[in-house]
Amino acid sequence: MNGRALDVIGTIARLGLAAVWLISGGIKAADSGQTYVAVRAYDVLPLDAVGPVAAVLPWLELALGLLLLVGLGVRAVALASVIRIVAYVIAVVLVAYVLLTLVGVNPLNAVAQVVGGVADRTVLAFRDLFLVADPVFAVVVNYGLAAVFWVLVAEFGSRLVRWIGARFS
Repeated sequence: MNGRALDVIGTIARLGLAAVWLISGGIKAADSGQTYVAVRAYDVLPLDAVGPVAAVLPWLELALGLLLLVGLGVRAVALASVIRIVAYVIAVVLVAYVLLTLVGVNPLNAVAQVVGGVADRTVLAFRDLFLVADPVFAVVVNYGLAAVFWVLVAEFGSRLVRWIGARFS
């Protein structure tokens, strides 16, 4: 591909990601009550943190979308978006693993093996942070803490990248 085609593809991708952030943030900003319910439903944050995250999340997504739309700090916003999306996906997989463990899913099932494999690779040092006699409770505590860690990585990592990008662009 030539440089012009890559520029067009990059612009389309940037505008597409801007649309995703703007729509997502707009929906959340329009219904803060539902945003609170959704953030709480992930069940990865302490209850005290749900309100602040639900309050900030729509405006963060709208800001990312606007920056991408006008083309400011594109690299920093794109990197922040990737960090945020990947970290949230990891957190969701960890929560899914906790839920599958709680309901006693068949560990030989293909879906359970995929979720368990990803969870085992992303739990990091949290796997045996608390040595609990009950193995199910150990998964809930340790993998749950790992999910909270990844949510924090998503939020603070993306903000740090945007902050650094703003200082050096």
